[in-house]
Amino acid sequence: FLVEAAAGTGKTTSIVDRMVNLVASNTCQIEQLAAVTFTRKAAAELRARFQTELRRRASQLQTGASVDQRKTYLRLQSASDCVSRAFVGTIHSFCAAMLRERPIEFGVDPAFRELDEAEDQQLRDQAWQENITDLFAAGDPLIDRIDQYGLDRTDLKSCFDRFIQYRDVPHWPYTEPPQLELAKVQQQTRAYVEDMRQLLPLFPDDRGNDKLMERYEAIVRGSGNDWSRPGDFFQLLGKFDTSPREVQGKWHDRKIAKLQRDRFKHFRQQVVGPAMEWWRRKRYRFVVDFVRRAVKVYERQKTASGGLDFTDLLLITAQGLQRQPELRRYFQDRFTHLLVDEFQDTDPIQAGMMLYLTSADRQEQ
Repeated sequence: FLVEAAAGTGKTTSIVDRMVNLVASNTCQIEQLAAVTFTRKAAAELRARFQTELRRRASQLQTGASVDQRKTYLRLQSASDCVSRAFVGTIHSFCAAMLRERPIEFGVDPAFRELDEAEDQQLRDQAWQENITDLFAAGDPLIDRIDQYGLDRTDLKSCFDRFIQYRDVPHWPYTEPPQLELAKVQQQTRAYVEDMRQLLPLFPDDRGNDKLMERYEAIVRGSGNDWSRPGDFFQLLGKFDTSPREVQGKWHDRKIAKLQRDRFKHFRQQVVGPAMEWWRRKRYRFVVDFVRRAVKVYERQKTASGGLDFTDLLLITAQGLQRQPELRRYFQDRFTHLLVDEFQDTDPIQAGMMLYLTSADRQEQ
C-alpha cells in the first residue's frame, strides 16, 4: 500500500514504526526486512532511527510480566543487536546485494565492483577520448561528417553521457525526413541577406531596445562562408530562429520597420522552420550512430575494469527477476517485506523491480 502526505508530516517515522512492528509482532524476521531509500545519507538516518526505536520499544517491555511481553522484548532486543541483518540502503546497493547473493543466476562476475559516480565518469571520459583518437588515427570519414553537420564535439559528448544514462531505452526511433530543396532554401536566404545588407547603412547608432536591427547585423556578419558545408549554412539559418522585437520609432521609416518585421516572421515560419526541422532530423540519425560507437568502447572498458555502474545494477537485477521465475520466488521469500521511502523518486525500472519482488502472481513479460 501507499502512503501519500506532504513533507514533514511523518512518512519516514511511519516507515520506522512499521518496521519495528513487523519485528515485534513476529510477522517477519529481521533478515527478511528490506527498506529502500534514495541517498546514502537518508539510508544511514533510517538505519539509526530503526535501531533506536527497536531499543526504545524493547526497554518499555523489559519489565513486562506477561509471557507475550517477554517474547516481544526478546525479539526486539535481538533485532536491535543484529540490525545490520536487515537491509536498509539505497536502491542501487539493494540491487548490488541481490547480485552478490546470486551472481551466477544473474550472469555477473561474483567479484564485480560497484563503480561510483566519479569512477564511472572517468571511464566515460576515457572511452569518449579513445573513440575520437581512434577515428583521427584511422582517418575515418566520420570526423569529416561531424564538421559537415556543424556538430560541436562538446554537445556530442553530452549526448554520449545521456545515452549511457538511459541505456534502458531499447529503441531510438528514426524516420527519414522528407526531401528538402536545399539549393532553393539557400537561394532564398542569400537574396534575403543581400536585402538586409542594403539596409545596414540606414540603421542609427541609437537603436534603443530594437532587436531586429541587431539580428540583421548578426546575420549579415555570419553570412560570409560559401556554405559548401551544410553545417555552415544551417548555423547561419539558426540565427533566424528567433522573434526579435522592432522599435519602429528607431527606424528611418516606420512602414519599412513593419515590412521588415513581417518579412522576418514570414521567412522564419515558412522557410527556416521546415528547413531546421529537416536538418535536426537529418543529424539525429548520425548522432545516434556515432554515439553508439562510443558506447561500445565504454562497455568494453567497463567490462575490463570488472565494474558495474548504477544503470547496470538496476537493469541486470530487473531483467533477472523478470525472466527467471525461480530467482524471483527466491528473493520474494528472502525479503518478505519491502518498504520504500520517497517512492515518487523511482523510475520505471526501479518501480518494476520492486513490483517483481512484492507481487507473487506477477507473470513473465
